Amino acid sequence: GTIYGWDVTGTPATDFPIVTDSVRAILCADVLGDERREIIGQKRSGEIIIWDASGKVQLTFGIDPTDTLIQVAQYQGQSILLCRQSAWIVEDSPHELDGWWALHQNLYRIRSLSGAFPEATGDETLLIQSQTYAYPNPAREGKVTLRFTVGSVESVEIEVFTLSGHFLRRWKISHPRPRLPQEIHWDVRGVTSGVYFAKVYATSGTKTESKILKIGILN
Repeated sequence: GTIYGWDVTGTPATDFPIVTDSVRAILCADVLGDERREIIGQKRSGEIIIWDASGKVQLTFGIDPTDTLIQVAQYQGQSILLCRQSAWIVEDSPHELDGWWALHQNLYRIRSLSGAFPEATGDETLLIQSQTYAYPNPAREGKVTLRFTVGSVESVEIEVFTLSGHFLRRWKISHPRPRLPQEIHWDVRGVTSGVYFAKVYATSGTKTESKILKIGILN
């Protein structure tokens, strides 16, 4: 869709109109704590985008494509984005996360609302299924982001296979931070168009939980 913006004199704002892929919902609120209202939208792929009043992108992060942005609220003095299946806090200050986990460093300021949903709070849950997915899916721009959230685990391993079962590549992350969304970015520009499977394993001692992600690539 297309988002249009004007200033108080009726003049089109600097970076408007914004052309974006199938926006589901548009909200307007001060979520960055700068005493200015931002525009919050969601793509069909699940990606949430926050623009400032001039139309410049300030934050982007992905959620499960089946989840839907509903409203903006306040939680302990911080902005919270409420979705049907999850809740996300926009932090005033960055977390101490390793930068390679973040999409354009935006996850420094985004975290799930711990304690809001039973599946995400118990240490016995190794891999939080609803917060483990790939986006955009299908991928059309040469990159797929594999996002996962885990409990207290020793490692996470992701293996990618072709539709016929041939191994393609692997990532291993030791001691990932519990209950914080983490991401692996897969450059698929040289990958043949088709359907692929990524198996995500979370391991703690002798216990393992896994999820298989079906990923479409269109190059």
